[in-house]
Amino acid sequence: MTQFNVDDIKNVLHSMLDTLTGQSRETLTNLARDTGLYPDATDRAALETDRQLALCMGERDRLLIGEIHAALARVEDGEYGICRECGEE
Repeated sequence: MTQFNVDDIKNVLHSMLDTLTGQSRETLTNLARDTGLYPDATDRAALETDRQLALCMGERDRLLIGEIHAALARVEDGEYGICRECGEE
C-alpha cells in the first residue's frame, strides 16, 4: 500500500474510534443519569428493555474499538493491508 492510502486508512480508523468512544461515553452518562423510578410496570419494563439494548450495543462498540486498536497497531507496524495467511497485499 502506498503511504497515501495508509494515511487515509489511519485517519478513517481514528475517526471511527473517536465516534465510538463518544457514543460509549454518552451511553454511560445516560444510563447513570436515569434513575428508573417509574411507578408503572410497563414503563419500568420499557426502561429495562432500553437499558439492555444500550448495554448490548455498548458491548458491540467495545469489541469494535478493540478491532480498531488492533488495526491501528498493524498500521504502525507496517503490516496493515498485508494478508495474515499468505503475506501478500
